[in-house]
Amino acid sequence: MTTPLLVAESGASYSATGNGTVTLAATALGTTFRTGQQAVTDGDLANAEVHKVMAVDASGNWKSGLATYSTTSNGSWAFTGEDVTTHGTLSTSGGDIECWVVGPREDTPLFALALGDESTAHSAAVLATSRVSKGFVVTRIYLSLTVTPSTNAFTLDVLDNTTSILAADMSIATSAYTDETSSFAASAIYYEFSKGDIIKFECTQADAAAAGAKVYLFGYWT
Repeated sequence: MTTPLLVAESGASYSATGNGTVTLAATALGTTFRTGQQAVTDGDLANAEVHKVMAVDASGNWKSGLATYSTTSNGSWAFTGEDVTTHGTLSTSGGDIECWVVGPREDTPLFALALGDESTAHSAAVLATSRVSKGFVVTRIYLSLTVTPSTNAFTLDVLDNTTSILAADMSIATSAYTDETSSFAASAIYYEFSKGDIIKFECTQADAAAAGAKVYLFGYWT
């Protein structure tokens, strides 16, 4: 996306709930709000799609960050709490709150890590541990093997010290090479590590053949 796109004007449907989350119901979704602007409908956006969004009220107060789109109630945008910044307090007094999509969600490669050599089968154990030297937000994790599992799925958990950050262990089935996830604990769409945290990669189910695991983290530095 190269041009900011106005996707909602919201008056009484504006609400702010919990942990800085702002919900903007797109009551007029499909309307062209400005001359030359594209009219947006639910069909243009996928449910649960995440974008960089800015909401601004009639007084010039604004809130920006990642927001998740929902097709329910004629479309709505909810800020995720990730990378959110604010100026003033959004209010519907004096006019509507406008909601603009200003860019795609970031998914930048952070680092890659080999969890063993290319031919020795992994054991069910912690395969790598590292102290985080700079904070980052992880939004996607990609896992690969050099040698595929022959009997059991190869499964991997990612932990912040002793606590899993994933909604479910990553899993590579027999004869497969890869898996990836963007689903994190407590139904979150990201996980944030701080400087000094301990990140661990633990094989939770091994296979007699599976070897050469490598893990790739995507997101952005904080």
